[in-house]
Amino acid sequence: MDVVIVPTFSITANITIQVCRVEDVRNLEWFGALTEYRHVIEHAFTRQQMSDVVMLNAMLNDFPIGQVWIDLYKQREQQIGVLWALRVLLPLQNLGIGTQLIGAAENVLRGRGFGWAELDVEHDNIAAKRLYERLGYATVGEFENRWSYLKPTSQTPDDAILNEERIEVVSHEWKMRKQL
Repeated sequence: MDVVIVPTFSITANITIQVCRVEDVRNLEWFGALTEYRHVIEHAFTRQQMSDVVMLNAMLNDFPIGQVWIDLYKQREQQIGVLWALRVLLPLQNLGIGTQLIGAAENVLRGRGFGWAELDVEHDNIAAKRLYERLGYATVGEFENRWSYLKPTSQTPDDAILNEERIEVVSHEWKMRKQL
């Protein structure tokens, strides 16, 4: 069998950052990689509909390849917007998409009168911490984050959840903040 070698080639892609739409929600599970977080995603979308959260998606060919969520409620009294769930599909990381998502989130916060952006980063995520520092975030503390979610353990063929298991998560994180 002959092996055909294809030379390296480049592509250009147009990526749009937009607010999450109902038709994007299931696609945020990224082909099953994040299905265990379905309830978390759906809850965030419900909070977006109540104007407590803004979910921003980086869209490529009408598919979300990156995201950042902004909690407008948690620390609104201190004029701090909290960024969370920042992620980019693995093969598209280190191309500037995360940087663009953070910039878009900061613009949302400025437009709503917030003076600060805050985020948490796990101790073992050194690359993310370096990115945030490069973008002007400073470490303001450390803490142990405890949270839980319901993980689907069985589903019907049409994707309905039959059974779930509560997962408890404990992580050690830095709290980082930036004045806008």
